[in-house]
Amino acid sequence: MEPVHRFIVTPTLVAMNVAIFLAMVSLGVSATAPGPWELLPFGANFGGYTVNGQWWRLLTSTFLHFGVLHIGFNMWCLWSLGRLAERMFGNWQFLTIYLLTGLGGSAASLISHPQFVSAGASGAVFGIAGALASFLYFAQLSLPEKVGRDLQTSILFFIGINLIIGFSLDFVDNAGHLGGLVVGAILGAALKYRTAFLVAAGTAVVALVASMPIAKERAQNSAAVLETEALLLAATAHGDEALAKIEDALESEATVRRLSMAAELYLTRGRYDDAIDAARRAIALDPQHKPPQQLLGMALFAAKRYEEAVDELRLTIQLESVDERRNALERDPAGLQSHVLLSRALHELGRQEEAVKILAEDLEWAPDSFLAHNEIGLVYYRINEIDLAIAALRKAAELEPEHPEPHNRLSLILAPTGALDEALQSIETAMEILPDAPHLLDSLGTVRFYRGELDLAVEAYRDAIALEPRRAVYHYNLAVAFLENGNNAAAAKARAEALRLAPHFEPTEEGRPEI
Repeated sequence: MEPVHRFIVTPTLVAMNVAIFLAMVSLGVSATAPGPWELLPFGANFGGYTVNGQWWRLLTSTFLHFGVLHIGFNMWCLWSLGRLAERMFGNWQFLTIYLLTGLGGSAASLISHPQFVSAGASGAVFGIAGALASFLYFAQLSLPEKVGRDLQTSILFFIGINLIIGFSLDFVDNAGHLGGLVVGAILGAALKYRTAFLVAAGTAVVALVASMPIAKERAQNSAAVLETEALLLAATAHGDEALAKIEDALESEATVRRLSMAAELYLTRGRYDDAIDAARRAIALDPQHKPPQQLLGMALFAAKRYEEAVDELRLTIQLESVDERRNALERDPAGLQSHVLLSRALHELGRQEEAVKILAEDLEWAPDSFLAHNEIGLVYYRINEIDLAIAALRKAAELEPEHPEPHNRLSLILAPTGALDEALQSIETAMEILPDAPHLLDSLGTVRFYRGELDLAVEAYRDAIALEPRRAVYHYNLAVAFLENGNNAAAAKARAEALRLAPHFEPTEEGRPEI
């Protein structure tokens, strides 16, 4: 085998990987940390899809990457190892090794853990390294002894250190690395003789095809694959399909994670009793795990079982560590949800002082928490502490001026007080941040109503209804505007539609907009 002096495959492969990555980013895929659901439409490898007739994913996944750091490291390794390997092996031999080792890595990943979504060129990169190591050992090249020894040592060090790193990090697909490495080592050992290489390449193809029934059986009998499918479907707004998958997985084994997923999906579908049952089963398996405890509190609140919700939400907060609570208050809206719901449940039970106290304590932990100020402003409004509500919401707007909600809430609280210009300014600010949001258009209608601009109020309410026609309160507000404007027939029609959409609809007390 004669070495080549011109390498074209390596730069072509690097260019293809980079071009595909840039194309995906241009189509909206995250450049830094894309989710697996973002890579699947482009051909990532996943047991739930690959073994069900989409075998092409074994190859396409080798050209996809999970963010700029992933592709950056892989392309640096490919460029460094590829130029050397291509010169030593020859162009077509190098390309054959790259493709077969990439496929071998994908197959090993699929068989080892079919429940994971995998992608990346690292299987092929490890394959090139393995081929280089075995080729240098078996080919007996006419290299100075020290040069050959140093080169082989460097390659083996690269392989060893990256395998160690891979085994120490949960998110690294070392099965794919090892699969590519083994195929590469076999092909590299046969490279000295053309016939031997062709036989080795053919054997690799046969072995790859023969391994697919194993991969198919493992994937189709895996509850973990069903769980991953449920996660992917839920992430792409296919909740009913996700629920069916997680219910199938639960038939195999009920784990805390699966029961928590089921509880969340039941909750978002209004199946509160099922959500409560799933959350309680998860808690029975691990009473110290916070997510199912929080889901139980959320489901009880949604079911209007406020006394029980208060007890469960207090338990949820007790399970928080100091760091979790601080992080929730400062950065993570989901983490504050238990505090907010507890405050709201207490409010529904008429325990207003306790409702305020929950959020006031949060502000002691984090005085500059936008979330706590924004929520306590709403609580103050509900207990008719208007000045305190306005102060809290002004602080929230100051802390995060680009968030529309404190401006929206301020507009609805200010309008009944007679601060009509500031109310209009607040809702217009909110709408600049989030144009064409139906709830903001409804708020604009309410502010216009208080300003006596009834035609503009009707127009805003109608715009809100056009965007969200099934929201009863928008129709009711439109009815009030029509009635104030003397159009009784239109008012009666709008009110009838509000009651059709929500037969038990109860408007807020006169003079107090719904927030």
